[in-house]
Amino acid sequence: MPPFPRRLVTALLILIPAAVAAPAAAQAPANSASARPAAIERVVSPGGIEAWLLTDRSLPLLAVSMSFPGGTAQDKPGKEGAADLAAQVMTEGAGDLDAEAFRAKLEDLSTSLSVSASRDSMNLSFRTLSRYRDDALGLLRLALLQPRFDEDALKRAKERQLSDLARAATSPGEIARDLWWRVAFAGHPYGRDGDGTEASVPALTADDLRGVWRDQIAREGVKIGVVGDIDAATLAPMLDALLGRLPAKPALSPVPPVVAGGGGDVLIVQRKQSQSVVTFGAPGLKRDDPDFEAAHLVNYILGGGGFSARLMREVREKAGLAYSVGTGLGTLDATGFVQGNVATANGAVARSIELIRQELGRMGSEGPTEAELDNAKGSVIDSFALNLDSTIRIAGFLVSLQRDGLGIDYLETRADRFRRVTLADAKRAAARIFDPVRLLFVVVGEPESLQATRAPPGAL
Repeated sequence: MPPFPRRLVTALLILIPAAVAAPAAAQAPANSASARPAAIERVVSPGGIEAWLLTDRSLPLLAVSMSFPGGTAQDKPGKEGAADLAAQVMTEGAGDLDAEAFRAKLEDLSTSLSVSASRDSMNLSFRTLSRYRDDALGLLRLALLQPRFDEDALKRAKERQLSDLARAATSPGEIARDLWWRVAFAGHPYGRDGDGTEASVPALTADDLRGVWRDQIAREGVKIGVVGDIDAATLAPMLDALLGRLPAKPALSPVPPVVAGGGGDVLIVQRKQSQSVVTFGAPGLKRDDPDFEAAHLVNYILGGGGFSARLMREVREKAGLAYSVGTGLGTLDATGFVQGNVATANGAVARSIELIRQELGRMGSEGPTEAELDNAKGSVIDSFALNLDSTIRIAGFLVSLQRDGLGIDYLETRADRFRRVTLADAKRAAARIFDPVRLLFVVVGEPESLQATRAPPGAL
């Protein structure tokens, strides 16, 4: 990967407070000679397609990220894995180019292109060198407008998928996570197997994949982030050339709001191994909840802050039960959740779960201390830009800002959003998301002195 432009990461580290562009659509070229830090611009094409742009001339690179509403939650019962396979095969040939010819063209142009499916979206990642921009964008346009979905490409994708499913079936961590999702969101699209199953994947056809592409790859709702050696005046017509011929609207089934269930249950999947792997979780907050920043901070204090987190201190340092334990907040279009993991010796599982419940309950009932909250604010604010270490990651971040409705001024306002969280805010958020009664535990192994509350559903 080419070296990352230091000027751009410096701009992000200082949160570019004076350089965030106004919300008006950008139609004029950026001043590449300016010494000001990089600015996020809202670019609207003549055809009404919007993208967020961060121009940077320090390296001759262009990165584009796109997110189309849809994803694996749109898979129909019995068609699990369709969105995931469609994403894979979209870049396996397009237009007059079969898979081999398409890959060869990408390599000749030093270009990377990938498509993936998440629960709520189809996500595209593209990067090329400036000197190949027009030809590389032509390949991207082909993949969007004329994917081939050839039978041989589908066969290869199925073989890879079935191999991955077979490997996952022997991985304790993946078994635990997959079962947690199936139980927490039983009867909801989020509870389906987005990667497909050993029964559904072989039955998928090229027409199934074309249906996913036809239904989900559309102009309405697409979020686009662009980073690198390009200005707004050049980008605007490029957006129409890339996406203007796509359907105006996707054809999506509604995904209803849902709250993670299974609270109070402990499910055990027996596997003969010296350690047990545990996934646990509970309902959380959606990203647009006013308490989200406060919840982020209290989660950091409880289980998201590495060695400084309470769970690491109690479970690892004091009790010596596990090498690592932690929690994180997850958000989807229709829900929010808290999820954590721990792996420990079979004889230590019951005590580890007891301590996790105890610490989570203590955080929920008492909240953090003022000192803990201050320390969390400093860490969360200061470490932010360190995760944005490549142009394609920054392009993806621009897409995330749009999907989450955070505003084009988020870089300017983010630090203040966390600084404004009071101790009362933190305690309120902690009480909302940290209730041990709502925890669902899934254990894979041979745990000792631990009773399951019920049997796992389905064959495992």
